[in-house]
Formats: sequence, structure tokens, C-alpha cells
Amino acid sequence: MRNAFRGLPALVDRWLKEHRIPRDCTIIVGMSGGRDSMALAACLSRIGQPVVASACQLWFAGGRFHCRPSVRRAVVPTDAHSSQAACTHPC
Repeated sequence: MRNAFRGLPALVDRWLKEHRIPRDCTIIVGMSGGRDSMALAACLSRIGQPVVASACQLWFAGGRFHCRPSVRRAVVPTDAHSSQAACTHPC
């Protein structure tokens, strides 16, 4: 699995360039806690792109759904293989 991650930052970097995303543009990554969102945040951090992690607390009460957004400026580790790496979930 580690070998698969090696080329991913370069692919993300190329995609950003192809879509003309400026280097100083902060990217908001919706963090589900899964490996895909954590890997994306780690890749962006590794290539030097500013990253903000965002999560949403969702619950059902009083017959309706409620959502409390949680946006945090993330210091995302570049080691996405650690079980705790890149986890910026507020809980």
C-alpha cells in the first residue's frame, strides 16, 4: 500500500496545475475519517498546498436532522500510513 501512495502527490500536483489552482489557494478537504480523505489532505500538505480540514457533526433530534459544521485549519502530517496520521476530526 505504501508504494501506491508514492506517486499520488505528483498526480494531485499535476491535477492542480491542469486546473490552474493557485499555489496560495487554500483547499478545504471534507474529512470523513476514511483513508481517501486523509490521503488527499496528506498529499496536498506534502506538495505545499495550504489545507483546511472540514468535518460535519450530523444527528437526528426532534424529528429532523441537524448539522454542525466544524472547520479547522489543519497541520496535516505527510505520513498517511500511520493510523493517526492526518486525522483532524474534532472528536
